[in-house]
Amino acid sequence: MNRNATIRGRTILQGKFKWVALAFFLLLPTACSEGQENSRRAEAFDQIWTRINSNFYDETFGGRDWQAIGLEYREKALTAPTEEDFYSTLNTMLFRLKVSHIGVIPNDHPNG
Repeated sequence: MNRNATIRGRTILQGKFKWVALAFFLLLPTACSEGQENSRRAEAFDQIWTRINSNFYDETFGGRDWQAIGLEYREKALTAPTEEDFYSTLNTMLFRLKVSHIGVIPNDHPNG
């Protein structure tokens, strides 16, 4: 199954994620062994942060320091005690951009 998403012929997100163009939601898989958890979270965080960094419509991020925001939230996300806290931390980071229709939800979420 192809997990790349395209908009106007351009690959937007690769790997374990997909991009929903209108809602700008990133969907992440949730099923993995406990031993894979830290690696999966680090990969998810890094891909989300990098894709926003590379593709966000405003190169100035609305005057916000996206580098500093990433540093602030990476450790919080990787050490979140639960999956719910992990997603909440990712969303809090993304909401700092002050744009609508942006968020991260697990693949097994009812709206996913």
